[in-house]
Amino acid sequence: MADLARGSSHISSTLSEATRETAITEVTTGFVTAYGRHDLLVFVELLAGALDERRNPAAAAALRERFAVRRPARQHRVAAAA
Repeated sequence: MADLARGSSHISSTLSEATRETAITEVTTGFVTAYGRHDLLVFVELLAGALDERRNPAAAAALRERFAVRRPARQHRVAAAA
């Protein structure tokens, strides 16, 4: 969880596309260095969700686009039949 908070804060603090791209590289490379590539796409989606929660959809979209992760579709609740 600390990696998500730190990473989303770092990426959100960038002021240009170039620095945002650099921050995305730093955060994802740091994750791979610490934990390996196995769960990278899970981390990327959780990180993108954290960026969405920080009201930074442009950064979330850039992250998803770089790693070709599709945003999960919203599931509609179906009322139980009576």
